[in-house]
Amino acid sequence: MTETEYQDDMDDGGRSRVQQIQSPVHAYGSAIITLTDTKEVLQMAELTFKSQRPDENGNVISMGKPLMNDEGITSVLGLIHSLLNQVTVMSNINKQQVEAILMNFSDTLITDLMINRIQYAIESKSARNKILTISSNIVQMAVLRGYEEGDKRFLKGNVQEIHSTVTQSQKSRGVLSRLNPWS
Repeated sequence: MTETEYQDDMDDGGRSRVQQIQSPVHAYGSAIITLTDTKEVLQMAELTFKSQRPDENGNVISMGKPLMNDEGITSVLGLIHSLLNQVTVMSNINKQQVEAILMNFSDTLITDLMINRIQYAIESKSARNKILTISSNIVQMAVLRGYEEGDKRFLKGNVQEIHSTVTQSQKSRGVLSRLNPWS
């Protein structure tokens, strides 16, 4: 590695990329992404709408007749995804906004399921109610995570704690150890 490559591989504090990746702040940043990721919830909703579930080996098995066809599943998941995302989870939503968002979501979903029940191959009121309940529960939990900075406040407190710990450990190092990126 040339001197230029070595310098490019260091941050302002003289730490190598490996040290940066192994730092608590980097690890915590990954945790934030993991904690706010909603893909798994959407995948489980899709399986539920298809009346499927993963077995112990991760293979998808059918548990019965789907609640609706693929067109309906795509439409409902799209509506759920409009609120089940990292932006919603990391928002600062007040009580009135929570109520308005949930009412709008329910109204839109009910209208879609009523108008398109034949097109979506929804065969019974029971199936329609299950779709509404599953979807509403998922969205309600996502919106409540953003209620009064719920997740954001929790994560912000942990980031401050990690920053404090990292700062204290860097201050306790001697002058020569700051020059040595491997210490």
